[in-house]
Amino acid sequence: MNDLIFIFLSVLASWILLWSERNVLGWLYHLVAFPIGLLLWVVATSWSGITGFDYSGTTILVAFSIFTIVGIGNIFLRPSRTETNKLSVSSYVIFMVSILSLSWLFQKVGYTIAGWDSIVHYEIPGLTLMESGRYSSVLMGEWSPLLPSMHAANRFFGVDWTYVPYPILACNVLVLLGYGCYRFAFVQLPAKPRAIFAILIPLGLGSLPAFVFQALHVHSQMISALYLLVAILALRCAQQSSEGRGAFVVVAGFAMGGLSVARPDGLAYMFVPGTVAAILIAHDRWKVHEIAKFVFASLSCLLFSYICAFVNLGLWESRKLSGKQAIALLMVSVLFSVVIFFLPLIRRRWPNVNAKRAIGLLACFGASVVVIGVALIKSSGFQIATSNMITNLLFTGGYGALWWGVFSGFLLSILFFGLLKKADFSDMLGVGIFLFFAIAIAVHSISFPGRLHPADSFNRVAFHILPIALWFLASFGASALVTSGFWNSVENSTVKSS
Repeated sequence: MNDLIFIFLSVLASWILLWSERNVLGWLYHLVAFPIGLLLWVVATSWSGITGFDYSGTTILVAFSIFTIVGIGNIFLRPSRTETNKLSVSSYVIFMVSILSLSWLFQKVGYTIAGWDSIVHYEIPGLTLMESGRYSSVLMGEWSPLLPSMHAANRFFGVDWTYVPYPILACNVLVLLGYGCYRFAFVQLPAKPRAIFAILIPLGLGSLPAFVFQALHVHSQMISALYLLVAILALRCAQQSSEGRGAFVVVAGFAMGGLSVARPDGLAYMFVPGTVAAILIAHDRWKVHEIAKFVFASLSCLLFSYICAFVNLGLWESRKLSGKQAIALLMVSVLFSVVIFFLPLIRRRWPNVNAKRAIGLLACFGASVVVIGVALIKSSGFQIATSNMITNLLFTGGYGALWWGVFSGFLLSILFFGLLKKADFSDMLGVGIFLFFAIAIAVHSISFPGRLHPADSFNRVAFHILPIALWFLASFGASALVTSGFWNSVENSTVKSS
């Protein structure tokens, strides 16, 4: 039953943090509660490290207090006024009972997959973190603080082996993918096929051997995929209403922050949702307080944890993420956060410019230049990394025909570009997917070209973008069905076209 304490407190922490926005977010307030609440444990270990106090119940209470202060502060930072999705008291009971029951079931079944990384990278560092209350140079450089902090909390509550949260994360991915498909990808379809397809897409993903493996695998793949999905989904929701946008950008920001502390390379991949947000900031002309809320949510946990590490460790050395590299990426993140405040001026200064298209193309062009530069400077690493990436995804990585199907879908969407242009949010999803693979090529060419094996680093990292890729293909498929006349388009005034 100790596993359930961790799940309960994580959900409760998110409810407190996002309390002021609950009636704007609606059921999304519940559906993102677990992943957003997991940031509590990073705050707890960071507080322990920066103050020198032992990891204890007091430390966790302080972390809850910080969440409460931030939640209260959000009320006064011009919270979203539109409350169109008011939640009943019963919704809280239903959600909490559901997630705790699911956790109890996974605990009783007891299925888990553990490898070297699971034990050496997460469980043992979690135990050490709980006992010492301090980050280590190996932890910050090799693993990042989120998962060891989760394992530390579970150890504190008396859990011998932390595995229950991972299938819960997997269920969260499936539910949110279905939510996104129903609300956006298939919104033009009639009610019945819309609901059927929105159920079939996540069921199809959940039936894949690769997904089942990652659902039980104690590693960072599922949680990274979830944070990336939450961030992009919240940004899509933010397009709905200018009055309710502030609630969704906060969720997107915290998810982006979670992605950044889930893995060392999360500091690079956080620019995938960050760039999508930048494009929407310019196109939709976000207000200053909305940008401020997004920036605070995305950087607060990230900066707090890394400042704690720098205070205790100085500039650490690591084969993955050294202290100097971390500072460089953090400086880029801060600079990026400053620049996006000026993006709404683009449409004011040049009203006839399509800001979404211009910045999207500029981002893809910039990413392409970086990849070309890496290919020229690190030609050997680039050749090995790209060869391993392609071979693993299509042949030796254990995905079967999955990526053959995904890449075939991408090719069809390019060949029938007219249909793609009509697909909901397809431009932003496409930019996100392109940037993800560009960042992956650059990161792995420079640091770790990889190997031909299912356990290869990029082969696992590719899983992060899979839900987004399926969402993209679902939107394209819906556009094709409607355009072909197979189903008549259903107008829905509550969803803003992309």
